[in-house]
Amino acid sequence: MTAKITKKQVQNDFNKLKGWAKEYFSKEDYSQSLCMIETASKLMYTFNLVYTDDDMEKMLTDIAFKVVNNKPQKIKKSKNKKIVFYDYFAIDNRGLTQQYINALIDLQYEILFITYDDPNKTKSERIFMQLNEYKKAKIHSIKNKNYIEAANELFNVVNEYGASTVLLHTAPWDVTGILTWSLFEEVEKYLINLTDHAFWLGKCCSDYILEFRSYGYNISRYYRNIPDNKLILLPYYPIQDNMITFEGFPFDAKGKKIIFSGGALYKVYGSNVFFNTIKYIVTKHKDTILLYAGSGNTKPFRDFIKINKLEDKVYLISERKDIAYIFKNCYFYLGTYPISGGLMTQYAVANKKIPLAYTDPILKCNLIESLFINTDNIQLTHTNLKDYYITIDKLLCDSDYKNTLEEKMDNLLITPKEFANSLSNCLQYKSTDFSFDKFDINIDVLSKLYFQMENNYLHEYYLMFIKSKNIRLLLHFKKNFIFGTWYLSKEKIRKMNLLFAKYFVRG
Repeated sequence: MTAKITKKQVQNDFNKLKGWAKEYFSKEDYSQSLCMIETASKLMYTFNLVYTDDDMEKMLTDIAFKVVNNKPQKIKKSKNKKIVFYDYFAIDNRGLTQQYINALIDLQYEILFITYDDPNKTKSERIFMQLNEYKKAKIHSIKNKNYIEAANELFNVVNEYGASTVLLHTAPWDVTGILTWSLFEEVEKYLINLTDHAFWLGKCCSDYILEFRSYGYNISRYYRNIPDNKLILLPYYPIQDNMITFEGFPFDAKGKKIIFSGGALYKVYGSNVFFNTIKYIVTKHKDTILLYAGSGNTKPFRDFIKINKLEDKVYLISERKDIAYIFKNCYFYLGTYPISGGLMTQYAVANKKIPLAYTDPILKCNLIESLFINTDNIQLTHTNLKDYYITIDKLLCDSDYKNTLEEKMDNLLITPKEFANSLSNCLQYKSTDFSFDKFDINIDVLSKLYFQMENNYLHEYYLMFIKSKNIRLLLHFKKNFIFGTWYLSKEKIRKMNLLFAKYFVRG
């Protein structure tokens, strides 16, 4: 039950999922085929042995012609600025939704915003509020949960609206959206490459790829085999919401230097460097507290806190909408490792807080300088641990040094106006004023990291199959179902033991 997940096992399961997808396709059982493709995509997104799969892309386009009942109308390029923004996520302050909406409003586009209906309306309240206040915007939330019914609903809404341009802000496994968009050959489709470091589906439905940094370009060009003329560089900036009330800290912050870090928790698993750095900081510098805000599997992080008895020095909290205020009240931002964060790093700079990062030089995806413009005279990423720790100590002990570095935070971010103008150039001329840097990427090192995350920290492999909630898929993968069920039972017992322990302590 504790056997390590191997590259061979992942590749075999991936191939089996693809094989079953083809089998169900041949039997015209398209919903089952789509479930297999979706699960295969989530599997490869987790381990990144490859970054694209032309077989599954082809299957999606073939399924599209089988399951969508109508044909797309021929949409002529209109003089009116009319655009569809398709957003799989629609989450406030996450991804790049609000940056693009701000730009489209600034450019006076008519917008049809399409997302999926979600009972948790609070996750999109800022997005919906802004669109509702803009007179040229319409919102459509897809109600159908079934793949094929949702595809037909999406198709009909887009066909009726008649825009000749689309922005796709989608998920790597979004089979419904991708198959539907592949039908619209008369529409110019721009895929926003949000997860540039990982596997995704979407080549078959995209005319152009909007990359936010050179790292994504090099993956797309050389590992997804996307031609140069389809790749456009458009850096982004963070959304600052200063209308939200500050929720405060879960500790007494008086007289403390708050070191802040955050992001999806998988980004700090797979290596001990980040945890060792936290321990070094809060042990050596008694006036510091480390606060981490993030989502995902919290168990390895909480185990680290408990084992090292750092309950009063290290705090783990969930994601917060008042993130800008946390940055305003922190001392500096500690970058994640072995995977760096993008948006959180930009938040730091937007609030004139130093983002300090470490990486092994072979992991070029972690060079946070690539998230900014005008970085010629500043170093934010260290590739030597000794120098990294020296800089940390200097920041915490030398306020003049810290102030000097903070002064260099100006002009690192593209402004909202510059972003809007660059987007206009993308849509009109298929280019921006920004250019890509070409470099080699060692994808084997990155993939090895993802296996270390899974085997040493996360242990979520078999749960991916159970989460499909598809009986026939689970019957094809009985072993994975048994292991996943065993793990879920083990977790339930662990949580029950924790509850009992709390009860008896209180009693």
